[in-house]
Amino acid sequence: MVLPKEIANLDRSLKGAYILEFRLRSPVGIKVGKLGLFHLKKGWYYYTGSAMNGLRGRIARYIRGSDKRHWHIDYLTEKIKPVRLWFVVSTVKIESDVVRVVGKHAEPSIKGFGCGDSPGEYTHLFRSGKRINFMAGLRSIGPTTEVEIN
Repeated sequence: MVLPKEIANLDRSLKGAYILEFRLRSPVGIKVGKLGLFHLKKGWYYYTGSAMNGLRGRIARYIRGSDKRHWHIDYLTEKIKPVRLWFVVSTVKIESDVVRVVGKHAEPSIKGFGCGDSPGEYTHLFRSGKRINFMAGLRSIGPTTEVEIN
C-alpha cells in the first residue's frame, strides 16, 4: 500500500504518539498472542501507541502491514487496516495523555491490549458506535496532524 504523503514526507527523526482508527463493519474474532481469543463487535476502534524511535516508521508499519507480530496491534492489522490516524509530535512520552483523550470519548475494549509498557492502564484499544474526531483534545497535547488512509 502506498503511504499517504503526510506520512511519506515525515522527517524520520520525529517522535511522538498516534491513534489508529479502524472500522469493523461486522463482528470479527481475533486471537491476540497470550491475551487470547476475543470477539470484537462492529463499530469504530481506536488504538493508541507511542513512537519514540520514529513516527514515520511505526505508522508506515501499520499502513503497509508486517509479516512479523511484535505488538498486540499487529494481530488486529492482520484482519483490518486503519482508515484514519492522528499523530502528535513530541520529544517526551505522551502516550498516556493520548489514551486519556481517547478514553473520554470511547469505551475500553480488550483488557491489557497494547499497554504492557504502561503500568496501571487498562487498555490502549477503545471502541465506539460512532466515528470520533480527536483533533481538539490532541491539540491540547501538542502539534497534531490528521491523516485519512485510502
